[in-house]
Amino acid sequence: MPKRRPFDSLWAVILLAVILRGGVMARKSGAFDDPDNYLPLARSVASGDGFMLKGRATAYRPPLYPLMLAALVSNTGEVSFPGIALLHLGLGAGTVWLTAKAAKGSGLANGRACFAAFVVACDPVLVWQSRSVMTETPTAFLLALGFAGLCRPGLRGAVLGGAAFGLAALCRPSLLVGTILTIVAAAVTRPGAAWRGEKLVLNGQSGSSGRTWFCCEWRWLSPGRRRLKHPLPP
Repeated sequence: MPKRRPFDSLWAVILLAVILRGGVMARKSGAFDDPDNYLPLARSVASGDGFMLKGRATAYRPPLYPLMLAALVSNTGEVSFPGIALLHLGLGAGTVWLTAKAAKGSGLANGRACFAAFVVACDPVLVWQSRSVMTETPTAFLLALGFAGLCRPGLRGAVLGGAAFGLAALCRPSLLVGTILTIVAAAVTRPGAAWRGEKLVLNGQSGSSGRTWFCCEWRWLSPGRRRLKHPLPP
């Protein structure tokens, strides 16, 4: 008999995540509602007007999600809701897979890594929010990518982790403090060191993560302060 690969069950968990998210999207009532006005911003970006809301330049909403949605706006300003569904399904599946990769990279056994992925696949908030035009879905994907990146050795992992955390904060600015603390923790020890019984060591690669993260945030906050006199105007 061929030997079963350790992560075969992970694909079943990913399929479960897609089915659950597709199921809530199929509910017509309130599907892809836009309580935070990301779609008007996406239409404005797609038309070449930049981040405009009600005729006024704004940085009140974080920029990354409207930029992602702008790719799904037609020349006539119509939004492709099937495109949003496919985007959210892909991000949801990717979040589950990256969660398993991060758990495995932190020293967890295959079974525990798959269980972590299962928790994310069935998380009621992530499942339900996938049917709305809100930032929870891309933010969760970028956070999982950041943790998976920090678990990789070498400069590539450090840069990937810093870039992913920086982009996540460009989806939800409330993550600014959390990502700083995560990078500081990574400077003290490698992710998963406690599971493997390693001693605390100074990890210089986190400096690369921090610089990459800062570059992501500065490109958003600095222009807003210069042009609008405040990085997040009301």
